[in-house]
Amino acid sequence: VGAGTAGCVIANRLSADPKLSVCLIEAGPKDSHPFIHVPAATGAAIGTASLNWRFVTAPQRHIHNRVLPQPRGKCLGGSSSINGMVYSRGNPLDYDDWAKAGASGWSFAEVLPYFKRSEENLSFRDSPWHGTSGEMAVSSIVKPNPLNTVFEQAMARLDYTYKADLNDGNPEGYGPRQLNIRNGRRESMATAFLRPARGRASSL
Repeated sequence: VGAGTAGCVIANRLSADPKLSVCLIEAGPKDSHPFIHVPAATGAAIGTASLNWRFVTAPQRHIHNRVLPQPRGKCLGGSSSINGMVYSRGNPLDYDDWAKAGASGWSFAEVLPYFKRSEENLSFRDSPWHGTSGEMAVSSIVKPNPLNTVFEQAMARLDYTYKADLNDGNPEGYGPRQLNIRNGRRESMATAFLRPARGRASSL
């Protein structure tokens, strides 16, 4: 239930078995709104009520009881259809802590093969941290904002560590981020996993 990031991936994996029929139920609309697919329209996508559950936090007492927006996607692809498209796996130490706390199978070494299996990252073809034949496009920024260079120079002067790959198992440092973009368009989990699965022999 729910055609968000996880739902699209699970529907893809289940429907790979031709013996199965998969019913995917989503409360929001199709991912046909133009704001979804144009990377520069991220702010507009988040601001479109029909695409966003528009959740907010509880009042925060340290900021004069203001509530803060928590955008969550309400359409095929879920939040992957309205977010900033930044490809970040998180800190590997968090996964290891979950495993130590009893979440069997969730150490970073155990989840890394699944990240690699899902990824089509042609910027790091020979890296042991990345995959090149998965469904989801991960790409480097072709024409970064010139301010990025100024920011990187400032970080270097402060002796921070430069990282060519922020997903190489140690995210501490600074460097260019990668994005879920394919051929200039957003790569949501609906476009990466759900759309290709609809042509399978199994029913989806």
